[in-house]
Amino acid sequence: MRKFIYALLVTLVAITTSCSTSDNTVVPQLNLGQAAYTLANGTVKIKLEADVAPTATINVPITISGTAAEGTDYTISGKSFELKAGEKEAFITLTRVTVKDSKTLTVTLGAAPQGFENGTMNYTTVNLLGKDAAVFSFENYADQLTLSKKYTIVLQKADGSIYKPETATEFEVEVDPSSTAVEGTHFKFTNDVKAITVDAGKSSGTISLDFLKLETGKNTIVLKLKDKTGFNYGNNDKLTITIVGPTTFNGTWAFSEVSPDNKTWWNTSWSANTDDLVTGTSADQIKFEGSSYQSYTFTPNISGKLKNYFVSACTATFVNERQEKMQEEGGIHPREVTLSVLKFDKINTNISATDSKVQAAVVGFRIFKNDISEDILECTIYDYEPTADTWKDIYEFMKYDPSDPLMLTAPIRVYFKRVK
Repeated sequence: MRKFIYALLVTLVAITTSCSTSDNTVVPQLNLGQAAYTLANGTVKIKLEADVAPTATINVPITISGTAAEGTDYTISGKSFELKAGEKEAFITLTRVTVKDSKTLTVTLGAAPQGFENGTMNYTTVNLLGKDAAVFSFENYADQLTLSKKYTIVLQKADGSIYKPETATEFEVEVDPSSTAVEGTHFKFTNDVKAITVDAGKSSGTISLDFLKLETGKNTIVLKLKDKTGFNYGNNDKLTITIVGPTTFNGTWAFSEVSPDNKTWWNTSWSANTDDLVTGTSADQIKFEGSSYQSYTFTPNISGKLKNYFVSACTATFVNERQEKMQEEGGIHPREVTLSVLKFDKINTNISATDSKVQAAVVGFRIFKNDISEDILECTIYDYEPTADTWKDIYEFMKYDPSDPLMLTAPIRVYFKRVK
């Protein structure tokens, strides 16, 4: 009898172990990124998330239902998600065609590919807003933080027209849990203000962050707009900010060209040719040497016309950062970039071989990468008093609506490539 009971127990343990092993087999899931999306005038990306990246590219089909009609109300980039090998996310893009009445559609995942199963978030609703719906959104979906920066939200109607509230309206901002940077350690809200106020009769407002610390792996801030009664989310309810810290310009840089967009803008808007003031070749070089971003020894080695501006070696001292609208790129809301403003001891603001007014002047700089990942130093000249014929007339014209410096809104942008 004891042998029988022992044998029975062994059998039960084996069965239990077998069932446990089977029951604990985890099948990776596929889920849609959000329960609902809002689509006004523009596009929205529907996200698919996988628990585990596939070893080979898979396609996940979808079905669409609802009151919105494809081709009339929206277009879609595909009827399946293409989840590439080694990746955990895939996207389908919806684009609004006409903005008139409110419509809805539902995107539902079809049968999961072999080796995966659909999770609980297997469908999402997309609300296509009516033309008069008020929409609020960050101006960009991604940006950077150097020392400090303001980030903009814009108010619109769903049809893309400007929306202006009759009274000052406040929009609260929070730090999304997906952030890797820690508030108070790596960054802070300027003056601890965590809301954006859009004044009456205006269509935009800003919030500002300050840099505190740069730490590998903890350099991403995700700001999220909180719900606001009477308003709908636009395309960018979140803003992902990469902390890069203060920019340093140490190194030797060779002249490349005047920014093509800037050159065209001067020609079409002002009938002016930047070649009158700025020319150069790759043999023309400038050099920055400094132990920090705050002060440099600046040495020019230039034979082109730019030598008439950077006339001699001198000290260049960091003044501040400034947000610059790239007006030459066009658009209702031109792209903004962050310039480091340096004050040079010796600049000939006349930019002339015959006229000389050597004095302290400020110049803006930033570094970006071109299409082939080369470092480009962009030099923005806006503190100048040109004496060449056409340019002198422009300078006199700018006195009717003065800025500080006078040519602040009439910059010349010069590109340099890193030599070393």
